[in-house]
Amino acid sequence: MNRRKKIFWWLFSPRPEKKKSKSAPEKSESESSGKVVIYSAPACSDSQVAKRFFSEHKVNYQDKNLEKPENRKELVKQYGWRLTPTIIIDKVIFLGFGINIENIVKRLHL
Repeated sequence: MNRRKKIFWWLFSPRPEKKKSKSAPEKSESESSGKVVIYSAPACSDSQVAKRFFSEHKVNYQDKNLEKPENRKELVKQYGWRLTPTIIIDKVIFLGFGINIENIVKRLHL
């Protein structure tokens, strides 16, 4: 299976429930990579998929919900648009998750 098919399989496959472990979670290499910020909206399915992806791959990220006026103003002031999700990884901007997933994976070294 090529990389693109694996990614799409991951995006659309059902998720089994995970058992909670009492041990400390394992850290991955991606946790040591740069700062990840996502400007998201609850009604945006692409935002929800991106956050699920980051959580499952143990990537620490800062979620800025655009329902808060200060986050909307910050996004428009810094970048000049209000599109969700806007994902910033080490000062590199990605507009949308699904269309940029391969570049995001490369950027995070996953």
